[in-house]
Amino acid sequence: MDKHDQISLSGKKKTIFSVTYRFVLTIVILPAILDRAGIFSGNLQLHTLYSFTTISNGYIMLVTLITVFITFSSAESIGLKISRLRTIGVMMILMTGLIYHFILLPQKIAENLNYQVFTYGNIVAHYIAPIGMFMDWLLFDRKGRINKWEPLIYTSVPVVYFIIASIYGYYGSTIPNKETSYVYFFMDWGKLGIAGVMKWVLLILICILCLAYLIYFIDYSLAKRKGTSA
Repeated sequence: MDKHDQISLSGKKKTIFSVTYRFVLTIVILPAILDRAGIFSGNLQLHTLYSFTTISNGYIMLVTLITVFITFSSAESIGLKISRLRTIGVMMILMTGLIYHFILLPQKIAENLNYQVFTYGNIVAHYIAPIGMFMDWLLFDRKGRINKWEPLIYTSVPVVYFIIASIYGYYGSTIPNKETSYVYFFMDWGKLGIAGVMKWVLLILICILCLAYLIYFIDYSLAKRKGTSA
């Protein structure tokens, strides 16, 4: 077996591993979304379907499935587009995990000492999915495709969500067992006021921007080390 054949075999093994990894990731995430919505317990919590957690988990699941399909096709022309969509997914899901662990979880425990942390939906949606998607991107995605301005664009995703969710929260009905129409406490204009909400928004936006540029620098550093680019 010559060097070319060895490289080809290595590439096939990596492709098989990446496809298997991605299938497992999607299979793990879907039940978590359903569990958080109360499908399995019979206690429907439909408001979770428009939470950023569900949206980000659903997004990476869809993008991952599309990536698997492209792996088996010859549609190389859309590789860069999917790569960018995947990078947005990495940013979204990491933000989901970090905000939950450092902001939402302490608040939930403070409000309810019996809050169930170790449920399948919680662990997968807030920990396994972020780590799994980040490792997927780190191990299998071609690096050097993110330009220095793209992190600014990526931060527009949570901003758009915040605007839509705020409008919905203002006009929407009260969420069962929460006594509020807002999915997240830091978006509750009625309780926190404009100044209170904007303080949270500014803090979270800075963290998101730092996260987006951290992803950019990881991408840039790995691409430079391997001598690859878009």
